[in-house]
Amino acid sequence: VFDKYDDVAPSLGGGFNLNGGAATLREMGLWNELLAVCNPMERVHSRTISGVTLFDISIPKILPKDLVFDGTPCAFTVMRSDLTRLLADHLPQGVVQVGSEVTGVKETAEGISAVYADGSLSEEFDLLVGCDGIRSV
Repeated sequence: VFDKYDDVAPSLGGGFNLNGGAATLREMGLWNELLAVCNPMERVHSRTISGVTLFDISIPKILPKDLVFDGTPCAFTVMRSDLTRLLADHLPQGVVQVGSEVTGVKETAEGISAVYADGSLSEEFDLLVGCDGIRSV
């Protein structure tokens, strides 16, 4: 995992809803850690600018039973930085390389490498996945 920032979880971005992904984190054994950094999402209420309700949904009522664990509906809001830190903390030492801005990729017959901002290359991989957002390399 290459991250251009010097900290694996800078206070960038905001919060978001985590639903099915939360079930995956539970399967990975990260349920208690997830509960410590997120907020349960109990309701989605949407209104017009004048205050007229468009919809009002009770999350526990609409979730299938297989997405409720120990009475907790698997629907949360979480800050991006908190989730990133949680995930990084559970990776083996050295897997996350901070201060490694990826600006491109280089493909060869043997694999694919990340190209760093300074022009150097990462090791070669069989697969390289970019998760760097809307301005993805």
